[in-house]
Amino acid sequence: EMFGQGYSREGFEQYVDEWQPYHPDGRIFELDEIPMYRALQGLESEDVEMHFRLKNEENLIYAYVNGVPVKDKQGQVIEGVVSILDIGLRKELEDKLRENEVRFRTLANNISQLAWMTDETGYIFWYNKRWFDYTGTNLEEMKGWGWRKVHHPDHVDRVVNKVSRNFENGEIWEDTFPLRRQDGVYRWFLSRAIPIHDENGKILHWFGTNTDITDLKQAQETLKYQKSLLEAQQEVSPLGILV
Repeated sequence: EMFGQGYSREGFEQYVDEWQPYHPDGRIFELDEIPMYRALQGLESEDVEMHFRLKNEENLIYAYVNGVPVKDKQGQVIEGVVSILDIGLRKELEDKLRENEVRFRTLANNISQLAWMTDETGYIFWYNKRWFDYTGTNLEEMKGWGWRKVHHPDHVDRVVNKVSRNFENGEIWEDTFPLRRQDGVYRWFLSRAIPIHDENGKILHWFGTNTDITDLKQAQETLKYQKSLLEAQQEVSPLGILV
């Protein structure tokens, strides 16, 4: 849209009153901030996000606005050119993504497992609350490959090698190993991570969980011990043992 010096300050003030342009943070634009007005002052404006609300209307209009002054041969501003790009659909998608993220975090923070998410390379950028509650750590300590600090030294190299290989190959990862609790006690976890792809099959993220299997592992060890004990008794008993 082109407009010339015929626009008075009063005219722009009426425009502000009618269109009620807002900053993304909710502040109303001052006249000297509006790209159309700035263009007539000889100033350029690039990709200014503006939210408009017409008087007596509830819905906002979302747009990127650019303003450029047009000058004559003497360098005097004679008019301005403004482009307005409607970003309403983008804002709607952003709002939905935020809603989905809130739902995801609420769900992930209330599941029984420890959970985490990486970028496409395996660099962890998010853990759920249960991870921090269990390990007694924070994101600054654990981001990236910081999780190695809570792994048992007898297992950490094996785990790192296997998960790195799966991240590189894009294959679902599963492993069992102990993790150190905040009181120093190690408990066993079954861990699993799956790749999350875009519509073209490219890996965007990895989502992983750690499920505490200590009680199950102890029960299996007890059964294994009882079985070996019975077998030993059968070997030394002439009559055998009736089970």
